[in-house]
Amino acid sequence: MPNYSGGKITATGGISGCVPNAPDSCASEVDLEVYISGAGQWSTAAASRRQLRCPPPARSTAATMSCDPSSTEYVYRTKTLATIVHEDTDSNTSTSSTLHVRCF
Repeated sequence: MPNYSGGKITATGGISGCVPNAPDSCASEVDLEVYISGAGQWSTAAASRRQLRCPPPARSTAATMSCDPSSTEYVYRTKTLATIVHEDTDSNTSTSSTLHVRCF
């Protein structure tokens, strides 16, 4: 779930481990998404750099944006995209629960 602190919203994610063995290579990135209620869809508000290091240990990356003061409450979520290569390519996407924020 994204975190709101000090006027910033931060989404953190990554690959924490691979079972049973470490992959040949992997990459991950994180998007901070905001829900656009009028359109009924999620939109990327901030994106991290692509993380190219594989676990172990756990590797994570973060996407951060400033939160402008508003009387409107916005809904954010973290979307983590992972690409794991081991004999074949396996890509996966994970989304967090949502964070409802009215910035001050």
